[in-house]
Amino acid sequence: MSDVGEGPTASGRIRGLEGRGSRRSGRTALVGRAAWSTIDQAISSATNAGVVIVVAATLSAEEFGWFAIAFTVAAPLLPLVRQVVCIPFLLDASALGEKMFMCVARTAVGASVGIGLVLGAVVVTAGMVICGSLGFSLIAVGVALPGVLMQDSVRHVAFGQGRPRQRYRMGCGSQP
Repeated sequence: MSDVGEGPTASGRIRGLEGRGSRRSGRTALVGRAAWSTIDQAISSATNAGVVIVVAATLSAEEFGWFAIAFTVAAPLLPLVRQVVCIPFLLDASALGEKMFMCVARTAVGASVGIGLVLGAVVVTAGMVICGSLGFSLIAVGVALPGVLMQDSVRHVAFGQGRPRQRYRMGCGSQP
């Protein structure tokens, strides 16, 4: 028997709101999910700012400039992969049953890591060719890229699963 179309979303209910009993209304649960999503975004933004602050405090002005250039190279890659992999995943998988959802989730996370490995290799190669402070910064960004993309995709899987608290926990890691 196929897992597609089974589960709470097949009946039109929002994933994550079913089975909560009369203790919480659908509206209260939705407000709670929205609050956790807002907290997640705040933590994500704070970790990004924290990385920049720590780097600025430890590097010279020139080295920080090189870091800023490398950071600027990496920053657009996160939303690009999110749009290519995570958003289509959320749209397609949110109506699936739990087994199929987890299968698609593993595929999405794996795709994010695979794309991160390829993009990271390109950025590391560019860093090796450029050399100097900018090259070193690019190498560091390229090495971190697969993990950062994996963390972001797992956060989106948790969101698609209706588990915003898990998404908040995943947001506590740093990312560009």
